[in-house]
Amino acid sequence: KPRDIGVLVRTNKDGRAIKKALARFNIPAVQRDDTKVLESDEAGHIRYLILAVLNPKRNEINRAIQSRHFGFPHDKIKDLSEDEHIEVFLKLKNVLREKGVYNMIAQFLDVYGIRKSCMENVEGQRVLSNINQIAEILHRLERKAKLKPEDLVVWMERNREDSSEEYQQRIESDDEAVQ
Repeated sequence: KPRDIGVLVRTNKDGRAIKKALARFNIPAVQRDDTKVLESDEAGHIRYLILAVLNPKRNEINRAIQSRHFGFPHDKIKDLSEDEHIEVFLKLKNVLREKGVYNMIAQFLDVYGIRKSCMENVEGQRVLSNINQIAEILHRLERKAKLKPEDLVVWMERNREDSSEEYQQRIESDDEAVQ
């Protein structure tokens, strides 16, 4: 069983490579390190998402949804209906302004079926966990520090390497996973 396996590595990079290889076979694995969620690919995607919602133009939208976990790898983006996606992003902009960043991200995940897509494998589940953690952090900043969406993007860029324990990537339950 996966829980019976432990792998020691010399570097975090090696650990990520092994975890990624196991994920291809849908084998759960937990990497214990000090990875920051704001340094993750998902943080970059969320930054791009907020920018696209604030400025819903084709190039911004393409950059925001260009992720295999968001369902649009690079080769599929060229086939998108521009008007359809601009309309969705205009609605997301209203949600962002009226209900906040957390609700906007949640609606984006729902509209594009990202939750369902991510739940199909362990690598996607990690992506969804990171997105949720980032959304919670941004929501807290939006409420407590009264940051506007534009300010959240700047904050994310400036705090990528913040060593605060709050921004450490949450690890999955390790009961049944390779460690």
